[in-house]
Amino acid sequence: MQKVEGSSPFIRSRLCTRPVPPPQSEQGGVPQISCFYGITIRMYWNERDHPVPHFHAEYAGEGASVAVDGKLLAGSLPPRALRLVEDWAKLHRDELLDNWQRAREHEPMARIDPLP
Repeated sequence: MQKVEGSSPFIRSRLCTRPVPPPQSEQGGVPQISCFYGITIRMYWNERDHPVPHFHAEYAGEGASVAVDGKLLAGSLPPRALRLVEDWAKLHRDELLDNWQRAREHEPMARIDPLP
């Protein structure tokens, strides 16, 4: 896992159709931490608005909040996309928790590798 600084160039993730910006956003948006198979993974900086450690997954115009253990909290994704997100979360649980802690401390989050 490599920490990405704000001045880093855009990164292309496997099977993503658009450049993936660095995880921290200078515009105050939702930091994107991974992208795979057309699924975009983001994590909010503001923990007090979202007390359960989780991330947001977006695919084909649908979105879901998913706990770092892979459980669906809210929203929806197509079944195959949800299974991919669950698998990814289980593989990267420790990294997701590390990013959650970084977010709470207002530190830059790290990129997390996509599914192979």
